Amino acid sequence: MTLCGATRLFGAVAILAFSALFAQAAPFMIIGNDEKLVYDEAGKIVLSPAGKDSVSIVDLANPENPGNLALVTNRADGTISVLSVRGTDVKVLDTVALGDSVTHVAFTPDGKRAIAAKYTTHKVSLLDVAGDRVTYTKLDLPTGQWPFNVAVAPSGKIALTADIGGGGRSDGSMDTVTVIDLEASPPRTIDYVSVGETPEGLAISPKGNIAVALIQRGSDADHKAYFYHKNGAVAVLRIDGKKVTKIQEIEVGGIPEAAMFTPDGKYLYVTNYTDQDVSILKVDGTKVTNTGKRFKVPGHPGSGRMSLR
Repeated sequence: MTLCGATRLFGAVAILAFSALFAQAAPFMIIGNDEKLVYDEAGKIVLSPAGKDSVSIVDLANPENPGNLALVTNRADGTISVLSVRGTDVKVLDTVALGDSVTHVAFTPDGKRAIAAKYTTHKVSLLDVAGDRVTYTKLDLPTGQWPFNVAVAPSGKIALTADIGGGGRSDGSMDTVTVIDLEASPPRTIDYVSVGETPEGLAISPKGNIAVALIQRGSDADHKAYFYHKNGAVAVLRIDGKKVTKIQEIEVGGIPEAAMFTPDGKYLYVTNYTDQDVSILKVDGTKVTNTGKRFKVPGHPGSGRMSLR
């Protein structure tokens, strides 16, 4: 499972993926607060001095999470670092070159493969995982424009990418989620689902019946732009085997970044970058409802993930 979420395009919060080989543990939530930039009313980026970023750890019970392998995407370098995790002992084992800017990576549930999003070339790459050895298979699959995040269904049958479009900023146009068939030999792209403008955060429920993509809806744009909205939204996608369909759109806060399901799949947490808070949504089957409740975090939450065990 992954332990990371979307970060703003200029953020430096590390993008990580941990192998699915976890011991049982109570859930907790990690939120990355990115204090390097905000947006003014003209949608322009306002930079702040570095060194103010923080990480919030929200204890939902009594967490412990002994992962044994992690992948870190090095976006500018076009590589993935392979880390060995043994308790508190973490060391770099290898660096895998992908040849293009890579923004996110996710393991398959069996831990034998990983999928990496190649942002600038609009593709995903397939990696083989054998123990501590990670190998780039040279198989690249097409996605929609500017894939920023990737998620793998609990069944391991499909993967989804959030295709952020517009070079990473809202532009008033419709964008997609790409569906990849991992059971096919070789794996292949099978569908593009229109979800809304600028989908960034992406998550699949542990139950495997729904996914969510966080759409910006111009909440990061010039306030005078025709497509500007104060708040972004959650696009809810039903998963039926390998068929993915948008079924709901729910308003949340400004510039929603990371989506996190609780381990039982009954709640969804969404970080709102502009509002510096987290929305709490309730999940009943495939229906998602905004409870209207939020909690504040001490910064701009640009990323987040929740332990699933």
